[in-house]
Amino acid sequence: MTTTSDNQEALDAAARAIQTIQHGVGRALPLVQGLIEGRTLQPDQQDGLITLLADSSRAAGSASEILVYGLGAANPGLRVDRDALPLELLSTSASRTLHAMLQECQALAREVDQERGWVDSDGECIGWAETIGALELGLRREVFGARGGGRE
Repeated sequence: MTTTSDNQEALDAAARAIQTIQHGVGRALPLVQGLIEGRTLQPDQQDGLITLLADSSRAAGSASEILVYGLGAANPGLRVDRDALPLELLSTSASRTLHAMLQECQALAREVDQERGWVDSDGECIGWAETIGALELGLRREVFGARGGGRE
């Protein structure tokens, strides 16, 4: 069972990631169309196109991580379904250590995002911290259960 605040946090992060994708692809599309039509891009347009596509790709990965790991969507590449794992394999010493390390990574990622200005208008980090945060949230739910569920 998951908590409403965790779900809302993950949904908000996924929405921000999808908005970044839409923005980047929307701005990149006319540049790509110009290339197809034979126009030459100026060096700053070339750099801008690469940045837009890279940001969109990063945001797509983040949205996927949030949906799969943060909210529990089916992972298309997973051979053993999460629901088929016995409880004793969810909260192991290794998984608890991994969770602690992800928390440390997320704290460092927030610093990196803030240094790079990867924050939204609300001050939320929308770069590496968001991606790692989705992993941390998903693993926390597996290892400790939902907040208030007595396993944390």
